[in-house]
Amino acid sequence: MIGKLIQKSKNITAAGHSNIEPAWIAQAQRRLGFALPASYKQMLLRYASVSAAGTELKTIAPPEFAGSADADICYTYEINLKNGLFAADELVFLQLEDEEYYFKISPASDIADGSPNKARSKTAERTSDKAAGATVRDTVVATVADGAENRASDDEARVERSLDASRDMNAETTCKAASATTSEATSGAMKEIASERAGDAPCEYKVYVRDYAQSEDRFFADDFYGFLEKF
Repeated sequence: MIGKLIQKSKNITAAGHSNIEPAWIAQAQRRLGFALPASYKQMLLRYASVSAAGTELKTIAPPEFAGSADADICYTYEINLKNGLFAADELVFLQLEDEEYYFKISPASDIADGSPNKARSKTAERTSDKAAGATVRDTVVATVADGAENRASDDEARVERSLDASRDMNAETTCKAASATTSEATSGAMKEIASERAGDAPCEYKVYVRDYAQSEDRFFADDFYGFLEKF
């Protein structure tokens, strides 16, 4: 799908075969603290470079250069945060002279290894804290109310309820990051398949544009596919 959208576009071009490995993507996601969009990862694994209006989209630099490469999406994210240019839930992937395009990271983007999502909003944190507090209170109340002869069975029931609640929360708030399991994959197509087999959940984020000429941030597309189609 990525290839077809780029071929149709008059303003977007792609060149070369990617040398990015799934391990680089996994490392970048740990560094960011949240998962990259699945569609964007497909592009990274397929093409050496993709340009929009003559400007290359951000990529993932080799590990030895990732800490200082202007083209690296993680480095750009960290510089923007350091300088207060963008918020923690705004991941810039294209910088033009008068516009910058970015993903609006949703709170439901924690990566699978349990690393914290640094882009989680304060509202989400408060909601999580309240939920955790409610769980603790419920457990304490249930424990006090239990009779001595029923404690074993009640404890077992509480454990089951906690596991069910945990699974429900994970289903709503977790977006699995790619795991690096295929070092032998060399072509973009093979690495894309390998990434899918690694268990990627379909993480996609809305795309916004910061328009400096109009001095506004506005919604641009539902996801990265939409960006490629509309740009």
